Amino acid sequence: MNFIRNGNDSDNSDISINDDNNGNTIKQVDLFNKIKEMRNGLNNIFNDIELKISKLNKLYTDIVKTHQDKKYIFGLDSFHFQNKLIKMEYENMKSIFNYIDNRIYCEYYKLHRMLYEYINKEITDNEFVNKLLLGHKKFAAYKDLETDKIYDFNITCEMHDTINTYIKELTNYIKEQYEKIKEEECTSNMGLNIHNMIHEQKYMIILLEGKVNMFVDYLNTFNTHHTKYFGRLTIKLKLMLGIVNEDIHLKRTSQDNISSLKEKLTKRGKTKKTYIKQTEEEENINIEICSPTISIDEDEENSVKLLTGITNDSGLNNELDIIMSHIPSNDNKILARRTIKKTNTQTMV
Repeated sequence: MNFIRNGNDSDNSDISINDDNNGNTIKQVDLFNKIKEMRNGLNNIFNDIELKISKLNKLYTDIVKTHQDKKYIFGLDSFHFQNKLIKMEYENMKSIFNYIDNRIYCEYYKLHRMLYEYINKEITDNEFVNKLLLGHKKFAAYKDLETDKIYDFNITCEMHDTINTYIKELTNYIKEQYEKIKEEECTSNMGLNIHNMIHEQKYMIILLEGKVNMFVDYLNTFNTHHTKYFGRLTIKLKLMLGIVNEDIHLKRTSQDNISSLKEKLTKRGKTKKTYIKQTEEEENINIEICSPTISIDEDEENSVKLLTGITNDSGLNNELDIIMSHIPSNDNKILARRTIKKTNTQTMV
């Protein structure tokens, strides 16, 4: 039985196991690296939306300062509601993100404990155990009732590396034990009656081998689940980003006019409306809130349409197309007007 580690020993790649006896293979190539990549992408989207919320709040504050007359309250309430809705959805998405993060720590912590206890209690080779657990680090205990606790993801990565180290050392240990059994079989072939001892040793190694397979299966399953959760959250968050970009873009012209419209009192006490040139800060606001850095690819677009199941509703399908048109494609990092293909005609959004 051969155990193979994908990638360099220093990275966070997972373990693959090749079983020469029956040809079965468990493969996991850099899946944790994929999780980290997706997580970084989600943080980028959150930062983009957070920036937009901050800029919108500033615009709202500036407009309130320059339009203090009660007759403007009705219109300003709508703008306030728009900002509040975006912020609520952002906070909900952030809560889901933190909940998944919490679950990743939970599962790695429990797997780490299982590995540690198995090595410490079940393996009888004290020299190997002492060497393996010499640099053992205790991680913060996970409490099942604290599902909203935020753990440092760097600690989670360190725990994942520790799990991989344990599995790698166990696989090497198994290989060494198989080599020793081969040597003892050669000795038994010389006429020594040690066959039953060899059978016992094989049985113990098979048990250890099965246990390591189980730990690898656990790790692979966890990483598969987390990849799926982050993938779905990415689609939801990009859809939200498209909605925000659509709303802000459609109202950009009117908001620019409002933010640049200042009321000044004349000497006669009358209100005089004057258009004042936008400051550099205000211009930056408009540029930043309409220049997303996140992209969506064709597969994600198809996934959105498949998961929503609204392809038969022309109204909703058109609205979905408009929203996704405000998420840049991977080959175009600026907010572009993408052509949306329809059955008989092409509509420029």
